[in-house]
Amino acid sequence: MNRARAHHYVPQVYLREWAEDGRVAVRRRGADHSFVASTSRVAQETDLYTIDTEDGPSDAVEKEISRFEAQLAEMLKTLVGGRMPKRSSADKLRYATLLALQFIRTPDRVEMWTFPNDALTVANGERPVSRKVIKTLLEDRAGYAPQPSEIKGAWEFVNYVVMNDEQMTRNEYLEVQFAGMSRVSEYLVKLNWSMEISRV
Repeated sequence: MNRARAHHYVPQVYLREWAEDGRVAVRRRGADHSFVASTSRVAQETDLYTIDTEDGPSDAVEKEISRFEAQLAEMLKTLVGGRMPKRSSADKLRYATLLALQFIRTPDRVEMWTFPNDALTVANGERPVSRKVIKTLLEDRAGYAPQPSEIKGAWEFVNYVVMNDEQMTRNEYLEVQFAGMSRVSEYLVKLNWSMEISRV
């Protein structure tokens, strides 16, 4: 059965607001130059939200995310029109839910949970995992040299997890990650929001 494998972590409907002829300028962290690419080719990663089922790999999570994103075009149009959702309204909760989704769905958030398993694999099961392995894995994933504080934080996190045998499957990682979405949205909906409109 065909399944979606290119999973966008920034919705294309949002990217199109910044695009010209379906293309946007992109600059990667740590790079000095930018390049132009189609909105379908940026802010996406292969199998980012893929889960394992009895029938094989599934894009069920990606489909569920797409269902949420279907509301985004109308919501952006409302904001561009200068209308903010009213306090404690169902609309404000809708916006908060989409903001929460955007916060938790990034590759960095997904990989934060899978990082200990991946690091242990690269280390060939050796515990504790060395800082050299952590540095190499961070460089491979991010495409730039990590800061010493990033290496230290990742090293401490990885070794806490692997030394306490708290490893989880990818499905469990994603379940934990998305389970936190309601807590983030509940926090956001309680905040006072304001909006600025650029006249440039």
